[in-house]
Amino acid sequence: MTREKLLEFAAWVEANNVKLLGRRIAVVPEEADLMTAGGLVIPEQYATKPKRGRVVAFGEGAKLPDKDGNPSEVLGLSLGDNVLHNVYNTLSMTIPDRDGQPVVVSVFHVTDIYLYWPKGVSIEVK
Repeated sequence: MTREKLLEFAAWVEANNVKLLGRRIAVVPEEADLMTAGGLVIPEQYATKPKRGRVVAFGEGAKLPDKDGNPSEVLGLSLGDNVLHNVYNTLSMTIPDRDGQPVVVSVFHVTDIYLYWPKGVSIEVK
């Protein structure tokens, strides 16, 4: 998902009053790699769960005020940032975007984030 599409989806979530409770965060996970380096196709149910994603929403309890006093960040995170997170305490759901296309969103507690890096920076996680 491109950064523009991600931010558009984040705006849709907010506009449709999709609310996260407490210190929860929502991310759009990266697509699982369904092909090995040798070209073998891996069935979806056996693919490794994505551990990375991009932030699309915060719960009210997770927000910190920005420099203008508006609640928009959580522990330095902002919309569109990349996160590496725990996959076992994650709730995954599908929400339609503006065009009606399904988007998978993972929701978890902010303490399940291991690290984050800003948008535009590329890190290889194995």
